[in-house]
Parts: sequence; C-alpha cells; structure tokens
Amino acid sequence: MISLSPNDPAGLWDKVPERTSLAQTLARQILEGITSGRLAVGEQLPSESELKAQFGVGRSTVREALNGLVLLGVLEIRHGQGAFVRQSVPLNSLALEEVMRRSMSEQLMESRDAIEVVVARYAAERGSDEEYSRILHILASAEQKVQDVGSAPEESWQFHVGIAEASGNAIFVAHETMISELLLERYGNLDQQPGYSKWEVGAHRALYEAIVSRDPELAAKATTQHHQDMRVILLQGWNIFRESEAADKEGRLDKN
Repeated sequence: MISLSPNDPAGLWDKVPERTSLAQTLARQILEGITSGRLAVGEQLPSESELKAQFGVGRSTVREALNGLVLLGVLEIRHGQGAFVRQSVPLNSLALEEVMRRSMSEQLMESRDAIEVVVARYAAERGSDEEYSRILHILASAEQKVQDVGSAPEESWQFHVGIAEASGNAIFVAHETMISELLLERYGNLDQQPGYSKWEVGAHRALYEAIVSRDPELAAKATTQHHQDMRVILLQGWNIFRESEAADKEGRLDKN
C-alpha cells in the first residue's frame, strides 16, 4: 500500500488547503496521482483515518472525496479492505465537481427526509406561540430581504432551525445547526437563479402555515412536498423544476 506521508520526497501528497470545498480539493489531488500514474490501477489507498491525519482534513471530508471518486468510476470500495484504484481516467475538474455535488446533495436530502419530516410533526404538536412568532419573524425578514436585495440565504437556514426549536428537541436543533454550513454551500448558487428566492420564501410560508395549524400530518405532508421539490431543483436544476411546475399548474387549470 502506498505511503501518503506529507514528507514524501516525491511531493505528491500535500496538505489540503483551507478552502470552501475541501472534499473536491482532496479528490482532485488523489485523481491527479492516479492520472499521472503515480497511483497504479489495483493499488490500495490508505485507510480513512490515515488520509484524515495525512491530509489534515476531517473524516467526513475524506468520505465525501472517496465517494465522489467511486461515482466517477476511479475507485472501488472493497468492504473490510478499503479503497482501491479501479481505473485511470482523464482529469476533468468539471466532471468531478458535478459528480461530487450530486453525491452530497443526495446525501443531504436523505438526511433531511429522515429528520425534518419528524421535526415538523413535533413542531406542530409541541410548538409554543412564542416559538411560532419567532419563525414568523424570520420568515417576514426573509420576504423583506428578498424584495430588497434578491435573496436571503441566512434566513433560509434560520427558518429550519426555528422549526427544530419548536419541536422541543435539542438534538434536532443541533442537526439543523450542523447542516447549516452545508446548506449554504450546496444551495448558495441557487439564489442567483431568477425567481428561486421568491419561490423559496413562498414554499417556506406554506410550510409555516402547515405547522402553525397544529396538524402534525399536514406539517409532515408539507415538509415531504418541500423536500421533493428541492430534490428536483438540486439534481435536475431550477429551470427544469420551474418548467415542470408551470406544466402542472397549466394542467390543473385545464381540468378546471
């Protein structure tokens, strides 16, 4: 197995620089080692803990980088053994970035599906008038900010943290706070898409109304619908979602 010591005289393995997408940077360095031939097909990579220590990144960053390279077809994971070089492919930063974006977006949505539907149920059951008022204040601030400057990314994740607080469960609050950085990173470019931010505050308004109705089933249904919409937006694109939404609306009008 190859040694990835930072003191490697070949200079192949450098500490990953502090930047927004650490996983992409790490994946690119590994891919460069493969495409250059310095990592051979069939060769085993060090363990996650070794990569974590030698590149100066967290375990989640290592896993995201490896998962991206697996999806690209460069690595394979053999259970109980580790990661191995499967094939060498031409270095394509755009392809790597797209694969990793989709991978993390899918994982993020799976996490939100598993937790936020339950959070919404509890928020509808347990939320106090004061907690609902705080959520409404965040929502009103987002609506005003979208009107004034076009987007409100901070208020977007604060809205979800507010719902978690209304659930009465500190672990849910910790989860929403933990993923806030990922939300801002993964969804950050969406607010540059014409019409997205206005749609988002409208979707949040509908979710808020469902929760304050104190109907857990309605709150869960609204959250599930929001997640389904976000999955299309993240994986297929805002324009595709907007076109499908317009077609659905036209279909409903035709039925009437």
